[in-house]
Amino acid sequence: MRRLLMAAFAFGVAVTGCEGEKTWRYEGEFHRLVEGADRLVILEYGSACAGDPDERLVLHVVEGAQEVRGVAEKLQFHEEQTREVCMCCGSPGLDWYRGGELVASSSVQHGEALRFGELPGDVKFTADSAAWYATWIASVPDPRLLMRAGETPEAPPRVTFGEPVPEEPPVCAAPAPVPLVDATGLDFALPITVVPGPDTTTDPPLASGYSSAWGEVDIGTGVPDDVTVLRLQWHHSFREPLVVRVEIRGDEGRVLVKRLSSDRCREAERQTGDPALGCTPLPEDLEVVGGRSLRAEEWPRTEELLAAARFPQLSERFVAPQQPRVDDQGRPRIVFENVCVDGSTWTLELWSAGRYQRIIRDCEMEDGVQELLCHVLHLSGLEIGPPY
Repeated sequence: MRRLLMAAFAFGVAVTGCEGEKTWRYEGEFHRLVEGADRLVILEYGSACAGDPDERLVLHVVEGAQEVRGVAEKLQFHEEQTREVCMCCGSPGLDWYRGGELVASSSVQHGEALRFGELPGDVKFTADSAAWYATWIASVPDPRLLMRAGETPEAPPRVTFGEPVPEEPPVCAAPAPVPLVDATGLDFALPITVVPGPDTTTDPPLASGYSSAWGEVDIGTGVPDDVTVLRLQWHHSFREPLVVRVEIRGDEGRVLVKRLSSDRCREAERQTGDPALGCTPLPEDLEVVGGRSLRAEEWPRTEELLAAARFPQLSERFVAPQQPRVDDQGRPRIVFENVCVDGSTWTLELWSAGRYQRIIRDCEMEDGVQELLCHVLHLSGLEIGPPY
């Protein structure tokens, strides 16, 4: 899946490319556009940056005005919208036809929004609609329909969507939130915040890739021998970035949570009318959310997940093996090369027993790594919701 750089919330702390926020109202543009549609073609990704749209692989086709209307009616959006636009193709693509004519080409963005037409931003689903969409798209039967968008099958297959699927807790299911306290009241081995140099616009990032605005130290050096540090930096297209630092000393563990606020960059955009792309993070954007003591079972569980993911053997970056693009009969096969397509970037560092290791992952990762990363994220105690 082609994916451009994103996210306004990351400001330039990590890779950037989403436009900043500016509110506007959704007034039924999508439903008017697809009214009377009688054919819905579901494609591997959206047409906006797909090169030749006829080369996209078709996943399935929904035929009949009643069936297509049923899908469109379930896609409901918040009236209050932002001009947030993630710079990826979207997956899947949804092309709507009426009487053989293409009336709307749209794509789903991270399961949270729909992109179509010349609107100020991606149109966010309501919570109920996003939940319905997740169940609906999961009910698409395999094997995928094997043809190109530019081909016209003699008899397009009919597909029944919306069949109930077994409910399984998602890998990133969040536990109940845990109250945080003022971090200064906890005994952290490392400084809660390191004041950066006076000119953070020219200060280089730390060797670990952290902007100096985070106020974090390199844990590859200077950590006491009797302390274990596990630190996660999480960037997501539609959420403000977080740092979750876990410190273990003896039988006690502490968690520190930090956030970089996007308020300053949003306000600058509101005043100038320009997107806040490339907004440089400053110490004033940093919020120390709080801290807490680890529960007795949380660090042993973390160690289990580190072992299950084979963390010491992981390379810094993951390169997915190339999957065959044809089936056993030589026909083209749809291959999802990204397992989440959510625009998130995870940087996980571990200092333990004098050894430092770092991994960086986005949508593609090995078995066991996703569960490990989500576990560390939820050690923050915050009510984040599933990031995928």
